[in-house]
Amino acid sequence: FQKVAGSYAGAGAAADAFRYGTLRDEGADCDELAAARAQLHAAMDAMHRAVAITGVRGVIARGYQRRDRPGFTQTTTPLFDAMGHPLPAEKTNGTWRDDQSGLYPEYAWEDSVSRDMLIGWVLGMAAAWEVSEGDDTIDATRLATLRDDASAIAHMLAIVSPEGHDLEIHDADGRITEEGVDADGDG
Repeated sequence: FQKVAGSYAGAGAAADAFRYGTLRDEGADCDELAAARAQLHAAMDAMHRAVAITGVRGVIARGYQRRDRPGFTQTTTPLFDAMGHPLPAEKTNGTWRDDQSGLYPEYAWEDSVSRDMLIGWVLGMAAAWEVSEGDDTIDATRLATLRDDASAIAHMLAIVSPEGHDLEIHDADGRITEEGVDADGDG
């Protein structure tokens, strides 16, 4: 019932992928394999939700949580004020937002993804891709979505700032996340 965050959800998605791949490669019982495949599909959907919910291609949520579950107490803040200025005025280490995609109104998401949360999500994506590519029993649409999401994140990270830095993590409000900037330029 708590927030799903990148470092932890991504590792869980990787575990689901590796479990499925191991069972598949060892010739597991069909019912057990089908259950593991369903868990992998669910993990792929969860990783996509973390990207889609932001409403901006290449931007990924720090985490998200269902609004209708016990424990949801967050207050959401719009991305922009009436004048089009990002909110809050000073970037924080995570502000809760409403779904920006229109696809997940039952969820709220936290912005300002940090490097460790991003690495977690990417770990999950990489493991799911590694296990799923070439497996015709994995939903091809989910696999294509995973590829497109990962590619968009990579393109976002490749943007070179006016200061000459890349690998900065952009947020849905157009700013760099609080922990997503390489302030000293050393990578």
